[in-house]
Amino acid sequence: MFPYQLFSLCLYSWPKAPRYMSPSTVLETLSLVPYKVSTGDVQMALKLTKNNTSCGLDGIPYELYKCLNQRAQAAQANEGSNIFNVVELLTAAYNDIATFGIDPKTKFAAGWMCPLYKKNDRTEIANYRPITILNTDYKIMTKVLAMRLAHAAPHLLHESQAGFIPGRLITDQTKLICMIMNYAEVTETNGLIVVLDQEKAYDKIDHEYMWQTLRKFEIPEHFIQTVSHLYDNAHTQVMVNGHLSTDFKVKRGVYQGDPLSCLLFDLAIEPLAATLRNSELKGYEIPGEKEKLIANLFADDTTVFLSAEDDFETLQKILDKWCIASKAKVNIAKMEIIPIGTATYRARVINTRTTKDGQTPLPEWLHIAIEGEATRILGA
Repeated sequence: MFPYQLFSLCLYSWPKAPRYMSPSTVLETLSLVPYKVSTGDVQMALKLTKNNTSCGLDGIPYELYKCLNQRAQAAQANEGSNIFNVVELLTAAYNDIATFGIDPKTKFAAGWMCPLYKKNDRTEIANYRPITILNTDYKIMTKVLAMRLAHAAPHLLHESQAGFIPGRLITDQTKLICMIMNYAEVTETNGLIVVLDQEKAYDKIDHEYMWQTLRKFEIPEHFIQTVSHLYDNAHTQVMVNGHLSTDFKVKRGVYQGDPLSCLLFDLAIEPLAATLRNSELKGYEIPGEKEKLIANLFADDTTVFLSAEDDFETLQKILDKWCIASKAKVNIAKMEIIPIGTATYRARVINTRTTKDGQTPLPEWLHIAIEGEATRILGA
């Protein structure tokens, strides 16, 4: 089945994108994503940038734009002074890109990729994190877009997603997981915590899937068009031992190193979280809460809560469906299960790989954490 056909199974399995506020407030929030970029937007984005960061292929650091901006502001304070205003130039350029796209002859959306070693075998490409260094004028523009999207994101994304959302912290998520583990043992509520790991999550997400997801959230079309213009002309070169490769077109994924990427991915993974919440999986029911606890996320890092009655195969089918639709991939080698509940139940899961009688054992490739074993959850 062609991946886009699976939108009907995954992205469109819910009639409307979830809303976590009233319809009138939704419209008001989305109106915070205006059509035109203003000089105030660029001023604020430039102010938030950090000095002493790596430059893109054009070699221009943030400090140059800040220096030119300070000179223009000083000149404006002296009546009659006429000096080049870099913020006005950037604002005009960004609005032109939003309307007409990027001139393919330019390198505005080009970057160079720096593979950063993480751990384990240095000869395995999977053990490197691909960070893309982009031009600073490009990142100022995407910072403007990210600031606008950040106004709407907390109201569009379920509270179970804490990745790079204003007012939400990963510590809230990890503390909740610890509380659930204690709650399960005290109340003898048996179940599983499934720790998911996505393989190169940011680099695999399908662009068409991402645009369709943004439309499902009713993000203004002009915003989607602007972002798609940036990715339509995205090219990358890889830096290895001080040498740059030939450039290649970026056909999928979002840049790691782009201020906008985290929020884009948060929205792109929300259909998976929504599908889990709307599925037949029971998850955990917490007294006083109307909604079952089924998933916790920090960007791509995902934790799923299953009751002892839930079927692991149902979870697998949901993950497979989303992966085919989005072109993402769950790293089964790093997936882990933590049994929670009574000591007897935890021992049973570890020893028999089952949660109830007559159940098909959990797959052999699936790691089950034993008592006292340290496990990373949500990347923390």
